Amino acid sequence: FDTAVLRLADEKHIWFINQHHLITDAGSTYLLFERVARRYETAVSSLPPLYPFADYVAYERAYLQSPQARKSAAFWEEKLADPLPALRIFGEAPHKQGTAVTRRTLILPPQTSQKIRALASHPANTAMTADAARYNVLGMIFLALLHRITGLPRLSFLSPVHNRPTQAFKQTIGLLMELCPIVVQIEPEDTFASLLARVSQEVKASMRHYQYGTSLFSQNRIHDIMFNVHERPVLTLNGTAVEQEMVHPGAGTDTLACHVRDEKETNRMFVQLDFHDDVFTPEQQEMVMAAYGRLVEACLADMETAVANVDLPWDDTAVTQTSPPQKEREYLPPRDMLEFQLQQIWEDLLGVHPIGVNDNFFELGGSSWQAMRLFVQIENLTGCYLPMTTLLEAGTIARLVPFLRKQTSNEWETLITIQRGSEAKRPLFLIPGAGGNGLVIARIAQYLSPDQPVYTFLIPGLVGNEMPYTTIEEMAAFYVEALLNHQTEGPYLLGGYSAGGVVAFETARQLKELGHQVDLCVIIDAPAQSRIYSYLQWAVNRAATRQHLNKQQRQILFLKWRDRLFEMNYFLRRGWLDVMLAGARAIKRGLTNTKTAESPLPYAADRYGSQMEDPRMRAIFELNDRAVRSFIPRKYAGKLVLIKSREGYERHTVRSPYHDLGWGRIAEKGVTVYEVPGTHLNMVREPNVQFVARHLQDCLDEIQ
Repeated sequence: FDTAVLRLADEKHIWFINQHHLITDAGSTYLLFERVARRYETAVSSLPPLYPFADYVAYERAYLQSPQARKSAAFWEEKLADPLPALRIFGEAPHKQGTAVTRRTLILPPQTSQKIRALASHPANTAMTADAARYNVLGMIFLALLHRITGLPRLSFLSPVHNRPTQAFKQTIGLLMELCPIVVQIEPEDTFASLLARVSQEVKASMRHYQYGTSLFSQNRIHDIMFNVHERPVLTLNGTAVEQEMVHPGAGTDTLACHVRDEKETNRMFVQLDFHDDVFTPEQQEMVMAAYGRLVEACLADMETAVANVDLPWDDTAVTQTSPPQKEREYLPPRDMLEFQLQQIWEDLLGVHPIGVNDNFFELGGSSWQAMRLFVQIENLTGCYLPMTTLLEAGTIARLVPFLRKQTSNEWETLITIQRGSEAKRPLFLIPGAGGNGLVIARIAQYLSPDQPVYTFLIPGLVGNEMPYTTIEEMAAFYVEALLNHQTEGPYLLGGYSAGGVVAFETARQLKELGHQVDLCVIIDAPAQSRIYSYLQWAVNRAATRQHLNKQQRQILFLKWRDRLFEMNYFLRRGWLDVMLAGARAIKRGLTNTKTAESPLPYAADRYGSQMEDPRMRAIFELNDRAVRSFIPRKYAGKLVLIKSREGYERHTVRSPYHDLGWGRIAEKGVTVYEVPGTHLNMVREPNVQFVARHLQDCLDEIQ
């Protein structure tokens, strides 16, 4: 932050405080004023102590590991199971290229403000406190406005909630705030009263889980619309009231924000609407301001008025009419390793697939909150710090790369640091899946102990002109060399997700064969192929020799028969039961005349958990996938840990009917099996990834 004091006269000064909203919240501003003002009035020793922000960080980390966090994650996963419709403003999809925002203020006179407060006692409002009741009324009016602007029946906005539950946190400077999503379904026949009742119910349910809400916004699962109601505390200096003014910086990333300030001292409400200049024209901004006033008047006149019947200064057909289809973004894939790594970060953060190197961060819906996370991940990846204002100059991957290359000339190493941790802890090495998506490993690592070092690998074939390996044994040898260069002696802690789990197994086996100690080998949802398939391999090799087939042709022939046998084995042992259960569910739906729409696979564009739109990544994935299906594991002189998904794979060629996915026949000292919610793909996404990390942490705690 920065600050200045301007002297206008002996008894009149202006104290200007400029604070970044990602570092401190509004409560911190008032707390800072109180500290300075009281210092002028009394001895510093009489002031209550300030508490370190680190205490709040520890509190938040403990929350993320708590049963309440898991309960909240499940609540939001169910609430947002059906994706929200894409936002359209006056029939147009928002396309933001910059951060210019215009703030317009509507001052509600005392009589109108008092009537709004009086609505807190309306029977439809079931809030427990007067402040919550006022929030519900104002939130209902804002949602009615959004509904008429967008024409959407299902809408959401985010509300900031100060997270200061203890006296110590009330005396802490920092960002002690969460963003709670409010999601409301609006029916065509809704009146102001029925909409208020629905808002009241949604707010009551959602606010119980507000502490988990910020992560949903960072994943692009909520409309980028903000709503806030607040009162300013009375500030004094030597017994004299201090005038306060919030100076808007004229910048932001939200499509629309509504801030209502209730000034009890003047008995007025100030409604401030922040319009993104790339989304709203000046004429549209004027219309929306007028519409807000009309909705307030209609609501106060008769709560039984239908929201759709209020006359507003635009034709509703202009809202529901869709604009001509936008020209599709021209996708330019990454051209080198740094661009590829940045693409992974952007896609994971923004939830957009695919992202080309010329796609603009703000046009893709990026916000300042996400920009903060983006630059933290970039610094973790490259070791380079960049100010967030860099995005204003370099809003695309292609333009961001030169800024990073100015600060580093380091070549890419095989081993990538995900979490540095403490030197007192043995490092954990986790291998990504067939597509090389290291961000899957990063998702798991964020829920491990912060002092646990975690590393992952660049899969062979991603860097420069390096040729990828075609067998699991070759890949494992590559990783063994990288491991021994980094850590010359064991014991080693290894693991991997999907195909990476198979490679981690073979890496651990080769390390043991070389005489090294491996204390942990964790396989995350990957099946083991039975040794019986070695007979098929022998038969195929005999036939291939007679027909003079090359290595690739032999592999294709083997996989053709292997996949058929694998599918048949699954069907005979488990598949027939799946078919019967599916049939029973279909009959039940028919008897109850209910229809369930088939939901698409989550992240369909990212079907195998990697950047499959990139031709090079697709080729590497398919090469590694064939290597995994061709691999027949040898006996392992140790114990294995398996973390598997409850619903398993959707691809029949890799589905296993066995509880231990076949690893029990391989591990001489047995397999410990953990099961987590979800399918193979979404077990490593929120909220299921937290269960994966918890089981992994239990294994680490037991060993270390």
